[in-house]
Amino acid sequence: MIRHGWFDPHFELTDGNTVYGRLTYDFIFRRNADAAGANRRWTFRSPLFLRNGIDIIDETGTVVGEAWREFFSRTINLKLNNGFEAVFYRTSIFSRERVWESPAYGTFLRMRSYPFMYKDEFEITSPLIPAETATLLMLLSTHIVILLRRRRAAR
Repeated sequence: MIRHGWFDPHFELTDGNTVYGRLTYDFIFRRNADAAGANRRWTFRSPLFLRNGIDIIDETGTVVGEAWREFFSRTINLKLNNGFEAVFYRTSIFSRERVWESPAYGTFLRMRSYPFMYKDEFEITSPLIPAETATLLMLLSTHIVILLRRRRAAR
């Protein structure tokens, strides 16, 4: 995932040759993001002001999933309408690596974050995960990390 632009940035999920997805932010609402994969589009929207959650909305306007963080917890839970459930967390407190885990797939996606280089690296560790779900989770995890960085910078 590579960042482009400074004042109105967008992020591209790429391997250097092919662009697999794109994450853009609306200038006014910085907590909401539009994500586009190869053949699907999603919107990540925070439903309420005081709630630690993100609604995942597809191009038809229906909510297809929800990601939320419990109070006093470092893990982010994900539940999609198709029955897919996963947990996103940092492997250790000082690590740059975060992982997605699922009861069905185990640890299936690793993310390494480099904040000063404005790029994130992903590694798919399980070939069983569907490509569309993997793209959605890569874009969602980048959005979550961006929100966490903004929250930390505001303190």
